[in-house]
Amino acid sequence: GGHPLIEFDDIAIESDVSKDRSMVGKIRIKKIAIAGLFHPSQLTARFEWSGGKLVVSDVVADWAGGSIDARFAVNSEPVPTFESWMEVRGVSVKNLSEDAGINGGGKRGQLFANGTINGTIGLPGTYAGCVSASLVEARLEPLDVIRQIGDLLGVDELKMLDLKKADANLTIRNGKVMVDQIAIASNNFIMDATGET
Repeated sequence: GGHPLIEFDDIAIESDVSKDRSMVGKIRIKKIAIAGLFHPSQLTARFEWSGGKLVVSDVVADWAGGSIDARFAVNSEPVPTFESWMEVRGVSVKNLSEDAGINGGGKRGQLFANGTINGTIGLPGTYAGCVSASLVEARLEPLDVIRQIGDLLGVDELKMLDLKKADANLTIRNGKVMVDQIAIASNNFIMDATGET
């Protein structure tokens, strides 16, 4: 079973090739499926290939009622390295759940995120970057273990999470994800956490 890591539907590429074999152009992709779970659409971007370096800039796509902006670069010499930046705005938790094949009923809220990551391709120990994400006015079903704790303690708020705001700030370095801060606030509880995963 399983899904391909990434699938594209309806790709259009316009480009110009120079005498020195460098290339510039535009890409349009109607639909993308990532691991069968995420489905951005209407992606447009510019690209430039020169001297072993590919830069994909001005990436814009629709995603689950919100949008994505991104930039990627890959440099093949002296070793293959990459750098990336992405921003996600106003993505609907309900739409995101439904896109991933999960019942979106009762879910609400919006996801905002941005981050950077860079390193040597194929060597996760070299990856470095940071990610910040926020959920605003979200209603989610918590993980089974959290629901079970809610049942055990008789805390109804842990059976369905109504979050005013949830923020996460992560740093990636030396192949590890460091949790700089996770802060979750609802009408009835507040949680803060830091650590290493």
